Amino acid sequence: MSCISESLLNDTTHLKRVASVVSGRGLFCVTDHTNRKLILNSLHLNEILTHARDVSPSECCGLIGGGKDGRTRSIYPLTNIATNTEVAYEAAPEQLFAAQRQMRQRDEMLLAIYHSHPRASEPTPSETDVRLAYYSSATYLIVGLAGDVPVVRAFEISEHGNSWRQVEYDLSG
Repeated sequence: MSCISESLLNDTTHLKRVASVVSGRGLFCVTDHTNRKLILNSLHLNEILTHARDVSPSECCGLIGGGKDGRTRSIYPLTNIATNTEVAYEAAPEQLFAAQRQMRQRDEMLLAIYHSHPRASEPTPSETDVRLAYYSSATYLIVGLAGDVPVVRAFEISEHGNSWRQVEYDLSG
């Protein structure tokens, strides 16, 4: 398991350096959950869809915390502060750290990172998504809003392998 140290949480210089991506290296407690399927609570899915719709045409972004069993417990919507929010996402650094603290207090781990592609009906990771996918053990959810109904797909993305593959997730509740 890898976690950010408490001293880094208070280091604003470090905070600014890692703010360029939602999953900056070393920010979140994660463990390898390869071969473990994400189990997304339907209320959490609705929260993610609402977030995506509310900020469209901008991309939304956020984190999903949960247990070692892959079940989601909390959604952490984050503000997208990218220069061009319609084609990219960059999470507000203070919110990243607040989410990390809350996950730690709730004994959660980072299960997934989500964002939207508002103009996609069949969302897949972009080259930027792959390049900035620093947590290969996290599932990446992408919400497509361009079709008649939103589409949410899950991916395993390897920044080092410069690759991705779609994975299944279950809905509960």
